[in-house]
Amino acid sequence: MKSIREISKITIIINKAYSGKLIDFLHELGIERILVESGRSSILGQGRGIFGITQAGKLVYDPAEIISVLVIQDLESALMSLVAKEFELSTPGRGAIFSTPLIAVKAHEDYMVYEKLKEMPDKAQHFFDELVGLDCIVQRGEGDTAARIALNAGASVPYTNYGTGTGVRDKLGLLRITIPAEKEIISLIMSKYDVDQVLEMYISEAKLDEPGRGIAYIYPLGKGLMNTRISSSKASQAASMEQIISAIDSIKGGIEWRKAGM
Repeated sequence: MKSIREISKITIIINKAYSGKLIDFLHELGIERILVESGRSSILGQGRGIFGITQAGKLVYDPAEIISVLVIQDLESALMSLVAKEFELSTPGRGAIFSTPLIAVKAHEDYMVYEKLKEMPDKAQHFFDELVGLDCIVQRGEGDTAARIALNAGASVPYTNYGTGTGVRDKLGLLRITIPAEKEIISLIMSKYDVDQVLEMYISEAKLDEPGRGIAYIYPLGKGLMNTRISSSKASQAASMEQIISAIDSIKGGIEWRKAGM
């Protein structure tokens, strides 16, 4: 890559059971070099406590993989449409897909930017362009707090993967507090209209304003589809709440109507 240009990073988050099929599908399109990260998704479960009393708020985990590729901007919609249609990502619970606008200055050859596909979609998929990303980085073992905040707020399904920081020892008076290097990264793809509210909840409930507890930040996205199946409870009606929300999204042509307080 010799010149500066605008490109797109396409990220697909999918259950690990389907990741092999997704990788094969990308290979068939001519995309050979793919970044794969392992993680998990979290949703609210319905458990049974003593005497069969229902307990709400328990988290249910599913292994997930985060798959990323780089393409020129002209191929962004085409690739996203092909993947979304093949894996039914517009259906709540199937996963998420989104694009991130990037400026390519220089890259290693392993991070190849693809300029053509072996197949093009017959019809472009509708994607939402009112999305942002919200990441929260906390110490290992504390990620469930942030995940539960996102789910209780009805934002979307959070995805967790792992990383290693430098580890810090800070001095507060006469106390020495060691901050472990192992981290959990909780990623959330959500409506830009409610992100400030969720960020404030992260800060207050996860105590991110205290030294060493973690950080949270917002970053721009291009467009995409988010996973809105936040609960494992079975619907007692003909359609689940997630399906109703998805239908209203289609009717409204966007997600602005979801804004809290409207």
